[in-house]
Amino acid sequence: MSRAPDETRSKLLHAAARLIRDQGGARLTLDGVAEGARVSKGGLLHHYPTKDALVRGLVQELA
Repeated sequence: MSRAPDETRSKLLHAAARLIRDQGGARLTLDGVAEGARVSKGGLLHHYPTKDALVRGLVQELA
C-alpha cells in the first residue's frame, strides 16, 4: 500500500499550520497552502475540497 496520499495530506496540514502560525488564520488560503506544501492546487483539492475541510483536517490532526 502506498503512503503517498498520507504524506501529501501531512505536507498540506503542516503547510496550513505554518501559514496560520506565521500570518494568522485570516490569511490562510488554499493557494498559499498548496504553494507552501509544494503540491498543485488540484492535488490539495483532491484531499481537501474546501478550506473548511482543510481546517477540519488540521483540527483533527492536532486533537
